[in-house]
Amino acid sequence: MDFNALSREYLWFSITTTNDLSGATAEVTYLAAGVDPEEVDWVAADLIQEGVDWFIRSLVSGPGQSGATVAIELSLGDLQAWTRITDTPERPVRRPGVVTVA
Repeated sequence: MDFNALSREYLWFSITTTNDLSGATAEVTYLAAGVDPEEVDWVAADLIQEGVDWFIRSLVSGPGQSGATVAIELSLGDLQAWTRITDTPERPVRRPGVVTVA
């Protein structure tokens, strides 16, 4: 996924599940390739249901474009997106793709 460094927008990731996630929480992080997330890297994200589909979304910006409502300011280059859902008893972590910030 390409992301313009001048942008501030939501990035969306679809969730494949038949479970009801209404009581779950979602988190995201964006890290350099080959780096696994540590607990301090995770940032709260929105968990949204549209019909029978579930999505995680996070408001991000390019370098220097952050504002009061932006949770994550992305650095330039290729970043591995990570998602995590916490829902008793499961806590799946996924790598939905690479975000290229240019």
